[in-house]
Amino acid sequence: MTRSIRFLLRPLAVLLCVQIGLLLAGCNGSLAQVGTKLKQGYEAQRSYEAGLAKYRASDYQGAIPLFKSAVELDPQFDDAAAYLAWSYYYGGDYTEATRYFRQTIVRQPKWEGLHDGLGWSRYRVKRYHLALESFREALALDPKYRDAAVGYAYSLFELGRYAEALPHL
Repeated sequence: MTRSIRFLLRPLAVLLCVQIGLLLAGCNGSLAQVGTKLKQGYEAQRSYEAGLAKYRASDYQGAIPLFKSAVELDPQFDDAAAYLAWSYYYGGDYTEATRYFRQTIVRQPKWEGLHDGLGWSRYRVKRYHLALESFREALALDPKYRDAAVGYAYSLFELGRYAEALPHL
């Protein structure tokens, strides 16, 4: 290798070493642990993307294990957890949908779509008072969220509160 090429590559090598050092310092672990974390993150992303393809094809049962794998590999992968909850919902498993919506809301309390999904999951199992609470939270975060407003009205209707329901439809 010529001297000029080595001269050009040296700053890149230093930059790479600094980034690895920062990564190690942030992880408080060995290079092997960092490698394991990077591999898990990569596998979680791949599983998520495969799940997304199934979800978009309306293959919710096929998407569930892929999203579940992504969440197991990276418990902070909130998008994967949200799609997992919606996959359970569209697959008709409202209990599991409720479970994953609730878990994800703990980490993302300002994500109105999660509250909306939780509301619909509760609505489907005839827990109308709890559904109202979830839809109300979604509407507090986004007053123009149409799907939550409709769910709110449907829940009021099911509870016999017809006069309150009509303005939301």
